[in-house]
This record gives sequence, C-alpha cells and structure tokens, in this order.
Amino acid sequence: MLYIGAMPEIKLQTEDLINYSEGARILGVTRVTIYAMIERGELHPIAIADRRYLLREEVERLVNEKRSSVEG
Repeated sequence: MLYIGAMPEIKLQTEDLINYSEGARILGVTRVTIYAMIERGELHPIAIADRRYLLREEVERLVNEKRSSVEG
C-alpha cells in the first residue's frame, strides 16, 4: 500500500467501495489473484480504519479492458 504525505480529500459513497471477494467475483478471478493485481499495481486498495476496499469503478474499468481485448 502506498502512502503519500497529505492526501487530498476524497468523497466516496459506500456503493463506490467493494471488498476483495466482490472484486474477485466481478473480475472472475480468485482473491489470490486480487492480491497479485494489487502487488503489480493494477488495483489500488483504499484503507478505511483496519479494512481494505477496492473502488468499484476501477474494477469495472478492468472488466471493460478485459472484454475489449477479447473482442478485439
């Protein structure tokens, strides 16, 4: 996880965040793959207290990229 000094304020709704299991389900991969994608910098977890979440928008973007590469 990357921490950079003072971060800008970000306003998120709870529906903007998903847990790793939901991200894995949406992407059609395992949770182990989610952790590998985070390590490679493909996904960027959001830390809230002692929990980690993924941005739904980022996961959906990866799904669309995957779909485009298969179609195209």
